[in-house]
Amino acid sequence: MTIDEIKSVSILHWMRANNYGEGIRRGLNYFFCSPLRSERTPSFSVNIAKNLWCDFGSYNKNGGNLINLVEQLNPTWSEHQVLSYLERQIKDLNLDYSKDYNASLRED
Repeated sequence: MTIDEIKSVSILHWMRANNYGEGIRRGLNYFFCSPLRSERTPSFSVNIAKNLWCDFGSYNKNGGNLINLVEQLNPTWSEHQVLSYLERQIKDLNLDYSKDYNASLRED
C-alpha cells in the first residue's frame, strides 16, 4: 500500500470506524469532539471534499491528512509505526482507498 493510497482513505470513515462518533454535518464538514484533547463542544472538523482535518480549538489550529492525524494521536511513534498501523487498520476495518477520493464520496 502506498502513502498516497493511505492518504486517500476517508478521514470521516476512519473516525467513525474508530468510535469517535458520527460527527455533525455542516456543509462539506463534519464536526467531532477533538480526539487530541478534551472538549465538550465539537471543534474538530473533517472536510469531506478535501479529505483533510483541522482542530479549530487547538492553539495552532493543527490539521492535515490521515497520516498527520495518527502522528498527532501517537507522538512517540516513528513514521514506520504510523504507516504500519494505518495499513493494518485499513485492512482490518475494510476501509476503502481511492486515488479519486471525490468519486468515493459520491457512493456515500
